[in-house]
Amino acid sequence: MNRECNHGPGLHIKLFDYLGSFKFSFLKDYFNLCFRKEYFPVLHKLGYVKPILKKGRDPHDVKNARELTLMGFTKKLYEICWNLKIIDHVVKADIIHPNNCASLPGKSTSDAYNYIVDFIYSRWAVFPEHSI
Repeated sequence: MNRECNHGPGLHIKLFDYLGSFKFSFLKDYFNLCFRKEYFPVLHKLGYVKPILKKGRDPHDVKNARELTLMGFTKKLYEICWNLKIIDHVVKADIIHPNNCASLPGKSTSDAYNYIVDFIYSRWAVFPEHSI
C-alpha cells in the first residue's frame, strides 16, 4: 500500500472541482444529513500520520520527527461548520460571558488584555493604598 499521498482519507478535494457550483448544495445537504442522522462516516474521521523529520537531525532517531496527521477535508469543513453554528447559537442565546474573547467573531486576545488593564486601573483608582 502506497502511503505517499498528500491528502487524508475520504473524498478528495479535487473531486469537488468537477461539481462546479453544485458542490455547495451537495456539502450542505451532506452535512445536514449527518446532523439529522447523528452519524458521521468513520472514513472521514480517519487520518494518515506522516512523520516530518526535524532539520539537521538524525533520521534514524524517532525523537527527531514530529507527527503530521492528514485528515480528509470533509471532516475539517464539517468541524468548521459546527464550530460556527455553536458560536452563533451561544452568542444569539446570550449564554456566554461578555468578557469571553475565545473563538468569538470580532474578539481577540487584545480585547482580553484591554479588559484586564482597564480592570486593574479601575481598582487602582478605588484602592490606591494597595498599588505597587
